[in-house]
Amino acid sequence: MVKVLAVAIAAGLGAYNHFVTVSVLDGDPADGEAADRLRRLVRIEGAVLLAVVALTAILVGLAS
Repeated sequence: MVKVLAVAIAAGLGAYNHFVTVSVLDGDPADGEAADRLRRLVRIEGAVLLAVVALTAILVGLAS
């Protein structure tokens, strides 16, 4: 369940970036605040996905 929740969080962050942050940057490419938010959220999304990979490795190890 934790892994599914982590994937859902990563997907939610990706959707937010795609539909909100990127749309703001399309309207105003010089918006530094939106660019910083995009960078920060992409880093968080990457960390969450890395946690998903780690959880998968742990779960596979426990199953054998």
